[in-house]
Amino acid sequence: MINNITIFSYIGLSQALFSAFLFYTKGKKKTYDRILILWLLTIALRFFLIATEQVHGQFFDAEFSIGLIPLTFGPFLFLYTKYLSDPSKRFSPYELLHFAPFLVLVSIYFIVFKDQFSIQAFALSISISTFFLITSIIYTVLVFLWLQRFRNSIKMNMFSYDTTSNRLFWLNYISVIYVVTYIIYFITRFYSAFAGSNSKDLEVIPSIGLMILTYSVSYFSIKQPNLFKHESEFNEDEEPYRRMISDTVNQQFTKPAAVVTEKPIEQNLPTEVNQEKQPDLTPEKQKQIEKINQYMAEQKPFLNPELTLMDLSQNLNIPKHQITLLLNNHLGKNFFEYVNEFRIEETKKRMIDPQYEHLTLVAIAYECGFNSKSTFNTFFKNATGLTPTEWRKENKTKED
Repeated sequence: MINNITIFSYIGLSQALFSAFLFYTKGKKKTYDRILILWLLTIALRFFLIATEQVHGQFFDAEFSIGLIPLTFGPFLFLYTKYLSDPSKRFSPYELLHFAPFLVLVSIYFIVFKDQFSIQAFALSISISTFFLITSIIYTVLVFLWLQRFRNSIKMNMFSYDTTSNRLFWLNYISVIYVVTYIIYFITRFYSAFAGSNSKDLEVIPSIGLMILTYSVSYFSIKQPNLFKHESEFNEDEEPYRRMISDTVNQQFTKPAAVVTEKPIEQNLPTEVNQEKQPDLTPEKQKQIEKINQYMAEQKPFLNPELTLMDLSQNLNIPKHQITLLLNNHLGKNFFEYVNEFRIEETKKRMIDPQYEHLTLVAIAYECGFNSKSTFNTFFKNATGLTPTEWRKENKTKED
């Protein structure tokens, strides 16, 4: 029998299979691509079984897909988020434990309950549906927490700027669609159970929600640019760096912004190294630090608002992981802080230079490499203890 559920199921099936095919034909697939392909194929299986059940009745225990297969969607969403935000991370077999609840419930049904009562009574019971709802909420929270950690840590270690494209906000929207679909599904099942109704009009709503989820994941995944400019595979020499990036994404970034005592402009650059406190600072490392500082001061690459660690590495011919370790271990700064301190000093120079008097403070900040007014104001206040307006007024008075 062809009804609305059947129509939407076939549309969803086509959509999921087409998207999976697009990602499968992608030239160089990474772990997150493979996870997404498996997720889309699982969604396609769900739509196929629902459509089959609607047309042919009970077939291959199709109703089991309504209650159990969606239990895998939360793990797929979380793992996709995890490996998209850290492309260099190797897949761990332990990640498969996320699918343990699904496998346990399937085993319980086929081994214990299959011959005692229907799959509908088991999979769609209020207690099991409640468990599914709780699971969806848990995975949504996990995705939100992971993305927040990612934004804090990766921004500090890879980028000198803050943009929407590398912050994966769309995954937050996907998570909301996912959990709302599950809530609607729970409500419809709850209503059907207590009202003694099996309304097809209600059952079509979760299918529409899953269609929207499938389309959204596919669209934004295709549209998502590489998180890392000039992204390349990590080689063995960069293994320490890969581990460091993975560790920072796995840990909440909690280091507070330091308040720097105001010094003369030429003395306030982030270049000083206390050798007494750095016993492992070899002459070679000292030369590399001097090379980095000299390049930043003379060539002023920080004026580029989209400067990345990769750019600096290529221009200096120093491996990314080496620059990061030098900044973190010997200057006590991450890449984000290091670059923006140079920008702050350049901004301060221009703020008291007569040739820039016609520009607003924000315009000067943008010319010096900042692409966010809030980031500029925050860094400036932390570095000087004053707002840009207060600092300019105070230092112009000194000049006069």
